[in-house]
Amino acid sequence: MARQRPSPQAGAEPLPPRKKWRAILLATLLLAPGYWSLVAGLVSIESDRASAPAAGPLIAFGLALVPFVFVVLAFLSEHPRAPGAVIRAMGLALAVGMVASFLTGNLTVAYEDLYGMAQAGD
Repeated sequence: MARQRPSPQAGAEPLPPRKKWRAILLATLLLAPGYWSLVAGLVSIESDRASAPAAGPLIAFGLALVPFVFVVLAFLSEHPRAPGAVIRAMGLALAVGMVASFLTGNLTVAYEDLYGMAQAGD
């Protein structure tokens, strides 16, 4: 007998306010260090002082936390298809980042970084 797919609305009941705010709070607490790390990295790039920290690790740490924020939000908000929602959110974040990079004239740098990461994995 063939298995029937659950309806798209299965598990999509509204969350109680307590669970909703818990998901928002935990995602915000996870995003805050990443955000401040990104800001510190961007300030470090523009700094003229020799004692400024290296920008690369700070920016990498900030960007590395973004997918985990998506995971926390999707699963704690009890999204009916949380894994798919995380993948779509990461794809959208990448697309927005590429468009923003293109508009600022840094698309070549973004592609070079992606190519360098792919080569480092070999």
